[in-house]
Amino acid sequence: MSGGLEGFFLARGPCSVRLLEGDLEVLGGALGEGGFVIVPAGRAALLRASGARAEVSGCSLEPVEGGIYESYESAAREASGRGRVVVVGPTDSGKSTLAAWILNKWGGGRVLEADIGQNEIFAPGFEALAEPSGGVVVPGFVESFSSVKPCFVGSFTPSSAESKYLACAARLAREAGDRLVVDTDGWVQAWGGLYSKAALTLAVGARLVVALGMSGRSCRALEDLSGVEVLCLPRLAGGGGKSREERSTHRDRLLARRLVGAREWRLSLNEVEVRGAPVFHGEEVPLDEARKVEPGAVYAELQEGIGLAIVARGQGQRRPGVRLVRAGWERGLLAAAHSRGSVEVAVLLSVDYKARRITVASRIGEKPRLIEVGVVRVDYESLSGSVPLG
Repeated sequence: MSGGLEGFFLARGPCSVRLLEGDLEVLGGALGEGGFVIVPAGRAALLRASGARAEVSGCSLEPVEGGIYESYESAAREASGRGRVVVVGPTDSGKSTLAAWILNKWGGGRVLEADIGQNEIFAPGFEALAEPSGGVVVPGFVESFSSVKPCFVGSFTPSSAESKYLACAARLAREAGDRLVVDTDGWVQAWGGLYSKAALTLAVGARLVVALGMSGRSCRALEDLSGVEVLCLPRLAGGGGKSREERSTHRDRLLARRLVGAREWRLSLNEVEVRGAPVFHGEEVPLDEARKVEPGAVYAELQEGIGLAIVARGQGQRRPGVRLVRAGWERGLLAAAHSRGSVEVAVLLSVDYKARRITVASRIGEKPRLIEVGVVRVDYESLSGSVPLG
């Protein structure tokens, strides 16, 4: 129990704060008496208190300088009057916190989570459009959001799935209103990252880009590439950020949250559509004919614009007009399972070419009618056996 709070504080998760009386703001959003927020593990939230008495569980409030809070407040105030806003910057520069702050200043709006490597609203490998569920939005707390609409990209970085990444962003943005904040990944280095963020800005129809922790040169280049005003601000978050290993662990935790309790679905290729796979979108070729071209063939089909696609054991021999796919290509590929408007995370486990059947793992409640296949692999056994933290 804390009483007579005055000034600025940091709450490090896991932590919950309930306001008993007085005035308390969390990430730019005012709590009413009796209101509470939960800060998940690995996250932190900035608070401003004035004569507040609060019940704090799981942590203690750390006093901080008011300038940190005011820097976010100023940036959010500037951005919140512009309508559609894209927040960009390197990893752990404060993007997700600023995006939440803008939503809290609006008291509504929508967020488009475009950080496909660390999507905390739905799952990594997906973009997602969502709206605040009421109360104060806190990054990483999934219950801060409702009406979540995912779109499968199938990668953990835009660089390996640029077209699908932009198509998802454009489609989801069409379903949002005028007040939309887009949270992005940390790929802003060199020209590839800047081109990607400029293309994303145009795809969602943004009116302002807030660039955190980027050089003036990069900000000017982004403004030239997109034709949209760029507000260039210093890094808002302190510290050195998460390591590559920590980000990988966090991504696995987020995926495990959507896969624990999954069941295996054995699906006939005559009943389910498979998109994004290197095969299953052409006319099947008899195996004896395929083995005249490649003795190790286990499956083959004719594909428009490519020619003969052969799934074979071993390396095989490359030939003009023949696509060789190694047997076992499917194991562990991240996927999306669709059924009657419902979308869930899935993992492709195996293919039985003789029975024309695929097996996927997913928590989807009904038999999938469409499977979208991504380009990244996950360790399904490890994920499905783990217990998500926080």
